[in-house]
Amino acid sequence: MATFLAVAPKTFVGVLEQELINNKFKVIQRSSLGVYFSGSWQECLRAHLELKIPTRILLPILEFNAYKEDELYNQILKHDFTKYITVKQNFVVESSAIQCTFKDSMYLSLKVKDAIADQFREKFGARPSVSKTDFDMKIVVKGLKNNYFVAIDTTGGFISDRGYRLDQGPAPLKENLAASLISLTDWTPDLPFVDPMCGSGTFAIEAALMASRKSMMLRKQFSFQSWKTMAAIEWKDTYEEVAAKQRQTGFAKIYGFDHNPRMISVSKDNANEAGVGEIVSFKQQSVADFSMDETPAKGVLVVNPPYGERLGDVERLKKTYKELGSMFKNNFKGWDCWLLSGHPDLTKSLNLKSVKQIKVFNGPIECLFLHYPMY
Repeated sequence: MATFLAVAPKTFVGVLEQELINNKFKVIQRSSLGVYFSGSWQECLRAHLELKIPTRILLPILEFNAYKEDELYNQILKHDFTKYITVKQNFVVESSAIQCTFKDSMYLSLKVKDAIADQFREKFGARPSVSKTDFDMKIVVKGLKNNYFVAIDTTGGFISDRGYRLDQGPAPLKENLAASLISLTDWTPDLPFVDPMCGSGTFAIEAALMASRKSMMLRKQFSFQSWKTMAAIEWKDTYEEVAAKQRQTGFAKIYGFDHNPRMISVSKDNANEAGVGEIVSFKQQSVADFSMDETPAKGVLVVNPPYGERLGDVERLKKTYKELGSMFKNNFKGWDCWLLSGHPDLTKSLNLKSVKQIKVFNGPIECLFLHYPMY
């Protein structure tokens, strides 16, 4: 059994813990970085295949205090990195430091890299190469007030990169951010789901993946699977187990709307690539002229409208936000409406009062995820 860390922004640690529990992982505890859980290496693979919220999964290996170079160097040498890769493979070090003696993250990475390279050289007379793009092992180092957390990245890339976006509109949401926001709404697949400004379809597709339990990761392999210590482990049964959980029925309808016909075409292509084209209904329709043939009595609506980067955009978008507010009131009585706001002045134009405001980051933009229950 090993201990792993599913990484997510602090705002989403709660819903990540619940996702782990729902998928029957053994949760140990929360942290500011994510949620620790334990399991076999097959369970690590299953986490990569089934979880939608984390950005990646780490294998924590060291935690220590260091104030000088030799202290850092000697602490790194306490772990045997030579058991993971051969001298013919590549590695990379990713570092960050806040209020530490080593203020320069590049310098910190260099010192960690030197310790690992020396460890290989002493044992084998040679060392693996360093590559930022073609690596077999990534070491993650996070320093805070001279306390260092060291882990090995089992993912290699990012779980957020699902791979279904053949095309996308301007400023698309990351896939795992969309899944995390949906989870914050407490939406369950027995309720209909609507995104009235769907863009490239990320919210609707992520909702469909959650409802159908489809995994976009089944076509992928992850960094840890190439390690020397994994050579004797069989992965086939885990892939098949996750694939067998997928379903086509047993959940409510999922809708995506957009005024732009090109984006509706993009959304359909992306949904088909994700394997949920038959689950999501996409339709061209503007917010101002919004209507549904039959609106269910209850459901969840999530929308990420434009934020407006220039003054002229903000003034023009006020009309769109006003139309959104009217649409909430007129078309979605009894529903829970959620809006990701990157501009407080625009949000005022909804003429609605939110009952919950959750601070989140959409890339570098600080936003509020606002809840408007349409009683």
